[in-house]
Order: sequence, then C-alpha cells, then structure tokens
Amino acid sequence: MVDYKYQMILNRSAYIRATEKEEELPLDNVYRLTPFAQFPDFMGSSEDRVDVLCSVIHFHPVHFVATKGKSVQEFVIVNQERCPMFLSLWEESLHEEGQRLVNNIHKNPVILATRLAVTSFHGISVNAQPNSVLLFDAPIAEAQELESWINANNEYIEAVISQKLYEKVHETITAPSDSHVRKIAQVISSSNPPRSFWIKAKPQIVDRDQRMLQFQIQLSDKTGTLNAFIEGNEAEKLLTISAEQLAKYNNQNKHLDIDKINNNLENSDRMFHLRSTIKIQQETPSRYIVTTYLPSSTSSSTAVESSDKETSSNSPKTPTTNVEMTDEETSASNQPEMQTLPVKRDLSSTAKQTQRSTKHAKQD
Repeated sequence: MVDYKYQMILNRSAYIRATEKEEELPLDNVYRLTPFAQFPDFMGSSEDRVDVLCSVIHFHPVHFVATKGKSVQEFVIVNQERCPMFLSLWEESLHEEGQRLVNNIHKNPVILATRLAVTSFHGISVNAQPNSVLLFDAPIAEAQELESWINANNEYIEAVISQKLYEKVHETITAPSDSHVRKIAQVISSSNPPRSFWIKAKPQIVDRDQRMLQFQIQLSDKTGTLNAFIEGNEAEKLLTISAEQLAKYNNQNKHLDIDKINNNLENSDRMFHLRSTIKIQQETPSRYIVTTYLPSSTSSSTAVESSDKETSSNSPKTPTTNVEMTDEETSASNQPEMQTLPVKRDLSSTAKQTQRSTKHAKQD
C-alpha cells in the first residue's frame, strides 16, 4: 500500500489538460502491486485496499444480490502465481469496465485494478469499490511481462476454465502474517473496534448439549477472552464432524463428548477470522461471527466417540475434516498445475458452498 502525503480533489471548475510525454509520471512509481499470496493479510479490512495487476480470463453472468440490492458480475483473474481468484464488479462498474472485459475476454486482457477490497467471499476474493479504477493496457513493464506469460501459458489458462480450477483454489485460505494478527485485548478495549480481524487463540465450546452446527465458542489468548458464534463449514472443522454425521448421531440419541473436544482444542493455538455484526457507532456490545477457522496441523478427530467411527466409515461421500488427510488429497490431485498453487490449508466442503449460495448465489 502507498501512504500519500497529499490528496487532490477535482471539482467541476477544475481545468485538466494533457501533459507532455516527458512530464508523465511513470506508473511504476505510483502503484505498489500486491501479490495474490498477500491477500489474506488484507481480508475483511474496512480500510486497507490493494492494487492488483492481473489477466482476466473468464466471467460469470450478471446476477442480482438481494442483500446488497444491486447486481454483480464475477470475473476470474490470474497472474504468474497460478492461483486463480475472483474479481467482483458491481453494477456501477458493469456498463463500462465490465462490458469492456466481456467484449475482450477472448484476448485475456491484462488490467491494473486499483483500490480493491479483499473479502472472504469464495474463501478469498477481491471486490471493486466505488473509487476503484480498472486501467487497461497499463504502460508498465510488469504488464508486458504478464501479457507475455499469458501468451506462453495457454494450456494452463484453458485448464483453469475447462476444469474450473478457480473453484478449487478459492476454497483455500492461508494464515496472514503476524503483523496482521490482533491480540484480543486490543479488540475488546478499542474505542474504534475493527469490523473484521484475525486472532490466534485457543477455542472452547460453550454449549454443552451440541446438536446443531451453529453454536457459541470462547476464544482466549494471553491478553484476554471473547465469545463468538461459529456455524456451517467452520463448525464442521472445529468439531471434526460433518453435518451428515452429526444428524445421524442425533438420530441415535447420542451426545458429543464436548469435554474431549475441548481438551483436544487446548493443545495449540488456532487461527480465526472474525467479523463484527454490530455497527461501530452503536453502543451495543459487538457480536462476533467466525468467518474462517484454520485448524492446527496437529489436531485430530475427537468429536465422535469410538462407537461412532463405524458409522462414519460407512459414509464414503462425507467430506473428511482431518487436515493432514485433506492436504494429502490435495497434493495427490491430478489437476494440471495445481501443485504449483500456494495452498497451505484446504477449507473444501459442500456445506460451505450450500451456506454461501443462499447469501451470494453464483451462476455459471
């Protein structure tokens, strides 16, 4: 990101003229490009924005998002990192920039997109903001290098589109750098608390008689404690049990061994991305929801008693939540180029797709 000392505001009376070629300010001195791998550091921030150089290779149809009250279109973007991402353009950008991308999609246009917000939708993606700018044919060396790379990697581009590799990659989120992880005391004592943030904490399940994949947990680090709600796919990973397994368990009138789960959760700190559901200007205490949970690499499946292992083994279609097994499955994948993607943790789950589709349906 760039820290600007001055800000220029143009009004209707401003006079603008084209500058002489020798007086032009080189764009590589203006923008500090953010690699895709650093997106988790900015995820959910209400202030930080990223400038991204990418090639647009695919798009989905425009669709209406009821919760936003406006239309959106999603584009698949790539660069040399081989980690496809989604770029969302809202209706204020669709008629010009969006239509230009659609009309030139066969050329895999290279764009410089500025002031994008990083969100947790699709696992991780970028959203255009009202003040975002999409610059086509940016006169910088990096743009020419990316265009050459795109032309030399047509097979990879075709594989991303035909095999929908972007749907596999966007289900992965990596932990942010330590500088973007907050202490709990900083969050709860702040007069201007963040709307979303990462913390590293030990979780404990508060609800003892757990029969749903939506419950309250207590998160603690060395500085303090806060409560948050967790549900859906993230709850599956915390309990190390799928929604289908939990339903079968409840039908058998069995109870999860919460003490055993909590004892396992105490073994190590885990990464959580939280979002506040209370507006900052309100005096009501913030209510936090876990949007992303990254399990510890040493965690083991302890949610179900040994008597239930036979039931889970008879459900081959149930997605596993053991992290090490998931990583092995990922590395064993035969998808082209997937081994080069910077994937650190797999968050894949059919429950996640079901949960997200009701909030932000994507047409393919």
